[in-house]
Amino acid sequence: MSTRLCAARSLQTLVIASSYSGDTPEVVQAFRQAGERGAKLIGISTGGTISALCRKYRAPHFSIAYGAQARAALGYLVVPLISVLNRLSIIEVSRFDDVIDLVTSALRVACDRYRPPVPTNQNPAKQLAEALNDQLPLVVGSTTLWSVVKRWQFAFAQNAHVFAVADEVHTSLYTTLEGMTFPPALTQSIVVVQLRSHYDDPA
Repeated sequence: MSTRLCAARSLQTLVIASSYSGDTPEVVQAFRQAGERGAKLIGISTGGTISALCRKYRAPHFSIAYGAQARAALGYLVVPLISVLNRLSIIEVSRFDDVIDLVTSALRVACDRYRPPVPTNQNPAKQLAEALNDQLPLVVGSTTLWSVVKRWQFAFAQNAHVFAVADEVHTSLYTTLEGMTFPPALTQSIVVVQLRSHYDDPA
């Protein structure tokens, strides 16, 4: 491929860096390389190197003003990304404010249902925690839910300090689940957590 063609493609490429701290090494490295190659840039962070690179390349930067830990700021990273893609007509979200209100309401309902004071017999989160006590969680879901499956895996590691495995449903049927027959001691400690969506293929 010629240098001229590579440059032309770079100029047509949009790279959005989303990093809560603005200093995630992999994100910063990719963002810096994109800037060096002339791609269009947009940054989302609380500051850090991503913010500095946006200033360097005169690119838009969405500044997050939130004081919690990164793993508690998922909404602050996702909403700006959806908003940017919507404004650029890459995706179409009708009545964006209504969508945010709907998600906020759903989160409030979930918080009321899963919060610590709710007794175990009425709290699915506590019931799941008890079922997974001293077990190895194997989180599976469809391709549609893959990002959610990975998020659950990360949450187990970061929040509960528990090792967990993630896999896609169709893949796991032919690989991971086949390999669960040995060693027996390991298979006896595995609990499968399946995430489902009405968008999943019925198969």
